[in-house]
Amino acid sequence: MTGNGQVVLRSYQNGVSSIPNVPLTSTFPYRSANGAACFVCEVDGEVRGTLPKRYRCLRCPAVAFEELGPKLIEHMGGHILFDQNLRDKHNVCGLCLSIGLCEIRLARGAGGSEVVDISRSHCPNLFKIKLKNARKSTKHSPCTNTPLHCPYCDSNAAPVWKYSLSRHIDILHPSANKARFEELWRVDDEESTQISTKFKMKARKRKQMTATSMLRISEEHSSRVALRQQQTTDHYTTESVADSESAQTSLAQSSSAILLGKRLRGLSDASDSQDVPSAPKPRLTIKIRPSAARLSSVQVKNRVIPDSDADTQPDDPLQDEFCWCRGPESGEMFHFECVGLLDAPEADWFCSDMCRSNTSSQKKTK
Repeated sequence: MTGNGQVVLRSYQNGVSSIPNVPLTSTFPYRSANGAACFVCEVDGEVRGTLPKRYRCLRCPAVAFEELGPKLIEHMGGHILFDQNLRDKHNVCGLCLSIGLCEIRLARGAGGSEVVDISRSHCPNLFKIKLKNARKSTKHSPCTNTPLHCPYCDSNAAPVWKYSLSRHIDILHPSANKARFEELWRVDDEESTQISTKFKMKARKRKQMTATSMLRISEEHSSRVALRQQQTTDHYTTESVADSESAQTSLAQSSSAILLGKRLRGLSDASDSQDVPSAPKPRLTIKIRPSAARLSSVQVKNRVIPDSDADTQPDDPLQDEFCWCRGPESGEMFHFECVGLLDAPEADWFCSDMCRSNTSSQKKTK
């Protein structure tokens, strides 16, 4: 669940303001046995309880907004109308107060109404504005500062915020008939008074939550835990891969050094052999005497114990190592060690009882 919470947080990070606020209940959010809230979605490294920077006013940091909406536009509109530092600026963003950095684009939505084109607009505080409702001044939401098309700009030009449109025409279209479209940027007295009053009010400090009113968070079930586990796994995986690659590199270098040494020794031996011819080395034959327990009955029967006074150097070198099966259909050669013989048999030797019986049958037939 903590991992799923981290995925959800990343997916909706740019649209947090669209998530509705719901009251606390006895069953929401889910709590552990000790009453701590579980599965909170938060980013590791941020202080818990702080608001994102994009919800703060650039000119009065003490003012913070829990969500993007009419209250934020109203506060920014107060700066555009009454802030002396912005009096001569014509391209102030109505969402973040940046000068000439943001751009809002409009499009036609369902039913032909004008809407903010989120895909073509860019601003750190960008959100979906219901322009039809935002352009109506009410008691609770008096601000009507919304993006409008300048009647003297090209059709593909970016819109201008209503509270800046008058200065925009004065600076960029000084020869235009300004009174012709005065209705576009006019602000009535009631709207101006309400915005001025709220703008001049000092920002109230938010009351510190007491320990009893704060929602306790279960650290074991926070999405921070999933993020840390992922980073730890990636760290050890990276180290393991690096160690493995280092070991393989060292092994390859060692193998290359050994192979190079063998080649150099081989070249040296070849060079020496060309200069001084060497005599052929005698073949070394090792005879292993098997125990009687491992010999077959035929092998035991045919076993020949050599005479100590006999000549140990036969004329035929092959006789010292091989014997022939005397069977009529065999004629194969066998190594002494493989058939359990210590020396060449004096009589005819057969590799199996079948060969011996076939030989006997053949003699009787004759």
